[in-house]
Amino acid sequence: MELDKIELFSSLSHGEITRIAGIARRVHLARGEAVFNEGDYEKNIYIVETGQVEIYKRTPLNGEQSIAIMKNGDYFGEMAFFEKAATRSASARTLQTTSLIVIEGPDFERLIHSYPSISLKLLATLSSRLRETNRMITTGPGTQSANQPQTAKKECQLLTVASAKDGYGKTTFATSLARMLAIELGKKVLFLDLDLYFGGGTHLLGVHSPRSIIDIVNKYRQDETKFNLLSESIRLADTLFTIPAPRSFLEAEQIHSSDLIKLLKEARKHFDYVIADTGSIFDENLYTILDTSDVVFFMINFSNLSTVTDNVRFFHGISKLSYPRERLILLGNNVSSDFSTAKTSRVFPYPVIGGLPKVPDFEPQFGKPVYDVAPSSPYCEVMRLLVRNILKETGLKKPQAQKGGIFSMIFGEKDPDLMINTQLLQLHPLPGSNFSPIISSKDVRSQVKYVRYNLLFGYLEEAKRNLLSFMEYSQSSAPLCELLGEIYLIEDKKSEALEAFQRAIAIDPKQHVALGYLAHLSGSKESFEQAVAAVKEKITANPKFLDLLNDYGKILMSNEMFEEAAAQLDKALKENPRYLEAKLNLATCLAKIGQPEKAIKMLLGVDSRNPRLFFTLGDVFYSTGRLYLAFKAFNKAANLYPAYPGLRPKLFELTGYMRKLETVIDLHERFVNTNPNFPDLHSKLASFYNLAGKSELAIMHFKKALELNPNYQDAKIKLDIIQKDEIGRIARTDLEEETIESSTVTRCMRATISFSTGERRYALPEEAVLQVKNVRTSKVMQKAINISQIEAGSIDLDCSPLGLLANQDILLFQIYDVKSSNIIRFAPHYLEKDEIMANHCQVDLDLELNHSDEDLETMTKYFLVHLSSKQMADLVGNGNSYRAVLQNASNGLEAVGHLNPENEEQINFVLNASHRAAEGVPAVKPGDKLSIKVQDGKNTSVFAMEFAVGKSDVQNFCKTIIPKDSN
Repeated sequence: MELDKIELFSSLSHGEITRIAGIARRVHLARGEAVFNEGDYEKNIYIVETGQVEIYKRTPLNGEQSIAIMKNGDYFGEMAFFEKAATRSASARTLQTTSLIVIEGPDFERLIHSYPSISLKLLATLSSRLRETNRMITTGPGTQSANQPQTAKKECQLLTVASAKDGYGKTTFATSLARMLAIELGKKVLFLDLDLYFGGGTHLLGVHSPRSIIDIVNKYRQDETKFNLLSESIRLADTLFTIPAPRSFLEAEQIHSSDLIKLLKEARKHFDYVIADTGSIFDENLYTILDTSDVVFFMINFSNLSTVTDNVRFFHGISKLSYPRERLILLGNNVSSDFSTAKTSRVFPYPVIGGLPKVPDFEPQFGKPVYDVAPSSPYCEVMRLLVRNILKETGLKKPQAQKGGIFSMIFGEKDPDLMINTQLLQLHPLPGSNFSPIISSKDVRSQVKYVRYNLLFGYLEEAKRNLLSFMEYSQSSAPLCELLGEIYLIEDKKSEALEAFQRAIAIDPKQHVALGYLAHLSGSKESFEQAVAAVKEKITANPKFLDLLNDYGKILMSNEMFEEAAAQLDKALKENPRYLEAKLNLATCLAKIGQPEKAIKMLLGVDSRNPRLFFTLGDVFYSTGRLYLAFKAFNKAANLYPAYPGLRPKLFELTGYMRKLETVIDLHERFVNTNPNFPDLHSKLASFYNLAGKSELAIMHFKKALELNPNYQDAKIKLDIIQKDEIGRIARTDLEEETIESSTVTRCMRATISFSTGERRYALPEEAVLQVKNVRTSKVMQKAINISQIEAGSIDLDCSPLGLLANQDILLFQIYDVKSSNIIRFAPHYLEKDEIMANHCQVDLDLELNHSDEDLETMTKYFLVHLSSKQMADLVGNGNSYRAVLQNASNGLEAVGHLNPENEEQINFVLNASHRAAEGVPAVKPGDKLSIKVQDGKNTSVFAMEFAVGKSDVQNFCKTIIPKDSN
């Protein structure tokens, strides 16, 4: 492609264009491939050489919204380059086989730094484009500006005719269509015979030429700049041209899909229509022509059950290729009086638009298509009707329908135009729909229950991810829209929540919870009254449905009517004392109306240990000033789910508070030690101990203060409060249980990988990817990587595809050569608790180190051992009386075992040698002898075994042990 023809570069000089061409590269993408995705951080500029690219956004409430279709010569992606900190604001994917010119962002940035004049000229061009964008926003995309012509030349359209098998009438239709468009409309038409092995269209049009598609393609290959398709094509009439099929089937093998793309690109410059007659062999050439077609006419044979079955199977296969529905026109051929578009459409994934009658006594002969033999036949009359409506060529004379004639036979007694357009309407999706399988809005109960289950326990990210995936298939569901609003409300995204609740109410005006939250957000008394009326009506009709009582409580809570809400929630709990969500909601209400002790006691009695329970408990403790217990409760929630909404700022605040409290305690301990006979010092220290949760020490020092001064009333009152605080004692017992450090988990880890390349320039293999493997689970994720990202110094990576990540997990960050299946560079990383809590880790990948045995031994700072034994896991998991220890006798390293967070029948041990890296001591070496011991509380060994580490174990950073007596 000549870059000076591209609008973006139109103001640049020849020298500047040459410099840009030097950093550009060409990529070929198949239909449906992603160019980039919304949120990606990449700065490339793209130019469409051939094909089409759709720019689109995904929204939970509106599905996919198409923003623009980029065609030949269009450019996109430039704005992300000029906005340095921005990520992609939309996604881009190919709609057909596409060739793109790509200018890498880092290369382009270096170029314009060296030649600032390029940047200034490009900014001027972009400002003009931005003004045009603003005009389209204010006037609408269909409005022409003052300096635009009122009419534009209709673009060339590629029409392809195909069928499941030969003999279904595709060549008869294709040749007659070409003749009709050229003769009756005067359109400049190119007939492209792609039935490469048989050339039926070449024969039927009467083409006798020494040149074929092979000769034309070869000439184009020799010199693209001097090639003119119009002069190379075979002229059959003033406006009808053809490119004949090869002379033999051997020549047919010489045509490649890249040749077709180039021919079609040239054809679009010279013709109004290109009509391609295809073969019935599904190869790359046929896929290419289908991908690039504007309209595909599929001919169907309804002559018997066998042919119908073949066609049904064929079109169900076509439907898996995700072609836009509006491009696929199904036509029956040789239809009889029992043909009906409505009936035949039932068996196909696409509607049948019409049917073509049999042409009596017609036999394909050289140079005699149907149009030439019988231009006024019913076949041609129906074809005119189809062309008028499908291609919008209203210049064709409208055939006159006669009662009892051919139109009545095919379309019934209704107006044929109306019938055709009714069928065509089925090809155009509703706004926001992409014709995925749709779940009925009445059949979403299981999805709602599943999402609510995740929300109940506080797993917000998982709930949101599942909800959005459900909404792809059921966008008209009021319960799902309402759930989305609740999630947005938890995330404090009030405007998005408002939109979701409004959508839910638009679908179902009696969606009571959505009405209640809408009243809360908008302050609308009317919405609140509607919500209460709707939920009361449903409770009257379904008095045993306790979810409605809980919903009523939520509506009242959201509008700060806590006493009334508590009454409704209490009703639900009297019917079902184990109703967890009602308990959590009631606890919040009780705390709001001055009954926190009752709320705490109720929450401590809940058997189900989950993040939301501990977060609610922490909130109640916080509201009563019991900050130590709030801190412990929030920590419990964090151990279960660190991403719980609102948790991090509370923990940050309380961690700071507890740190300052410890400093004050240290100070007062020194005062007491130097002045032991001052009762005030003992009383103050006791108060601080109590705040820090050290109740035994607090009691001791209050008693000491009273020994020194028996009339110390303040100390006596505080001591009495502590000793009678049964709920506080139970809460401390419950919350101060030791938690396994490895239970700290996350699903939202992001990694920043920093590359170290040394002095030399590093080169990547052609098909390199950045691969991350979790040694514990063996889960692997991959992301494409290029040299520009390495030269930039670092890359941010979303590790959520790895699933649950836990403290002490070992992640292997590897550069992997897909072509050779070799790991060529790598860096292991041991996940610390702080990284899990922060959902972020920093990894240094030294590109000077390779996968050699020497470097591997240097990098083996960590080694994971799985002990798969239900018996041992039950012992270790039942409390603190049993302890499992792994030891490497060769270097003295030890690791305490912990239960695998995703497999309760497995104990994990992680040898960590990072603290001995300076000594060059690896966690393990091939040949090392390792031992495992499980001991009870008296250090008596109940299980012991030894095993050796092999070279493959070291390479995998992991070994699994299954004892013979394991059960």
